[in-house]
This record gives sequence, structure tokens and C-alpha cells, in this order.
Amino acid sequence: MNDQSRRTAMAALGASAAAMLLSTAQAQNTPTVHKLKIGEIELVVVSDGLLEQPTSLLLPGRDKGAIEKTFADAGRTFSGFRSEVNIAVLRTGGETILIDTGAGPDFMPTLGKAQERMEAAGLKGDTITKVLLTHAHPDHLWGVIDPLGGDTLFEKAEHLMPAAEFDFWMQPDVHLRLPDAFQGMAQGTQRRLKVIL
Repeated sequence: MNDQSRRTAMAALGASAAAMLLSTAQAQNTPTVHKLKIGEIELVVVSDGLLEQPTSLLLPGRDKGAIEKTFADAGRTFSGFRSEVNIAVLRTGGETILIDTGAGPDFMPTLGKAQERMEAAGLKGDTITKVLLTHAHPDHLWGVIDPLGGDTLFEKAEHLMPAAEFDFWMQPDVHLRLPDAFQGMAQGTQRRLKVIL
């Protein structure tokens, strides 16, 4: 790994950590864009919205009353499983690197806010030089294409993702390898990967 690759990898790790730390604050109605400097690197963290996970998926077969009691015993109220989805933009060494793209408008109505929030922060799609996709779940990948035109929103950028992740999702029968609830997701993911291929 050369020095530039090492710096980029370290910056990506820092951005991911910052995005996780900011998620709790953002869920409490704080601003949806955060900017900070890490040495020579400018980091912008943008909220894509809230991911709402069904209880049946995260705690299958569990009694709702028991879940509510567990939360109540901890002094909290159970109102479902929600988590902030954040994306990160790094400006470093002449590059503007987008880490993940959010969900876009087709996955969940509480997500898909990243594009408008990026633009409000002065981050235009044609200024992104690299799109680094950590993995291909909808809340990380589906915001990569224009839902109206079907092309990538970052047409001047090099798109990167781990080869094993790409190979898994591009299997012709990948949707048949997953539970029924995830088959549509697999097809949507594969369609987007074909666009940016």
C-alpha cells in the first residue's frame, strides 16, 4: 500500500467513525450537515435520513410486550428501531471522495435526503472524483443513480467497491440465494451496479 492509499484508507476510517458518532446527535434534530477538518482533510458528513428497521427482522419471533418491557426496565420507551444513515465526503489531496451514496428515493420514504443536502452544502455531483462504496446494501448504494434518468449521479467519478462484494451481488441468481424479503432488494442492487459498471 503506497502512502496515498494509506492516507485515503485512514481518512475513510476517520470519516466512518465520525459518521457513527454524529448519528445520535442527528437523530435528535441537530443539523443534517456537519463539517470538520482533520489535519489537511476536510470532512463533510451528510444525513440521508432515518432507516426504520422492522422489529420482525431484527428480533424475529419476539413478543412485542416483552420488548417494550425490556426497554421500560432500562428507562426508555420502545418506538421501533431507527438509525441515522450518514454519508461522508472527504476533500484531500485534490480529490473529493464520497463514501457511500445513501439510499436514494426508491428504498424507504424516511431516506433519500442525501442529494438535496449535499447540494445545499455546496457539494455538486460533478465535483466528486471518487465514489467509495463500502458495501451494496440499499442504504449505502441505491443513491448512486438518478431515479429519473437511471445514470450515475457522479458521472465524473471513479466508482470503487470491494471485488468480493461486487461479485456476490452480480451473481445471476443472487436474488434466489436470499430470503424472500430480500429478493427485491437484491434485484435493485444488481440493477444499480450494472449502471455504474
